[in-house]
Amino acid sequence: MHLFNMVTLFVVLTLLGVEFSVSAFVNPAASRLEPESHLKMLSRSALVLGKVMPVWYTVSTLFLGIQTWLCYRTNRNLACCQHQDKEHLHFAYASEVPR
Repeated sequence: MHLFNMVTLFVVLTLLGVEFSVSAFVNPAASRLEPESHLKMLSRSALVLGKVMPVWYTVSTLFLGIQTWLCYRTNRNLACCQHQDKEHLHFAYASEVPR
């Protein structure tokens, strides 16, 4: 289960990183180029990302769905973050926090 958690985190966070880097760094850098170079760069990157991203989104959604299902199956109360150790008890819902 821990290995699957790490794989899911890796897939989702790298997807998030690529989306952020394209919007924060690639597009502003491409907009500073001459129009012909700008279009050439964006068309090549769109070609690559257009093939990869649909698969990446599908795998991320599938992994998160499996992760949710596994969490529900192992802990019927949907408290995936809840530990049985009394010293390090974490609560999934704010209503469960002792006052």
